[in-house]
Amino acid sequence: MKWKSLSVLAASALTLGAVLVQPAVAARPPVAGTTGYAESAIAGCPFINWRLARHDDGRVTGRFWYSDLSGTSVAVGNIDANGRFHTVLKSAIGKGPVGVIDGQRSQDGSVVADLKGEGCANYHTMHMAPTPDLGGGDGGGG
Repeated sequence: MKWKSLSVLAASALTLGAVLVQPAVAARPPVAGTTGYAESAIAGCPFINWRLARHDDGRVTGRFWYSDLSGTSVAVGNIDANGRFHTVLKSAIGKGPVGVIDGQRSQDGSVVADLKGEGCANYHTMHMAPTPDLGGGDGGGG
């Protein structure tokens, strides 16, 4: 009986510890990023949509997906102090876009980017809408 009481006490202490630690994780500051879409450079292909987060250390993470919901991809890359970025897309669900994005972000927020990849995963875009707050998420890529 004594061991049962100790086990309950230990479990209660672990649960309380987990609850006390959790708010610190949830209190992360928001991460700036971009959302948008572009028409594929390949005729008859669905649009390519994205949601990206830019982290303080220069990492870029997020998701890309086709507008017909045929696939979703994980995006991981970097942006340098001059606004140049390089991002790699790897399919995660279905047949998501696969390729490499290279581009330049200007001080005014405008972006020029090119996706070069497999099949429909090709585009050239002149603008991505800046998103000041993605709710503290990490973009889901890593």
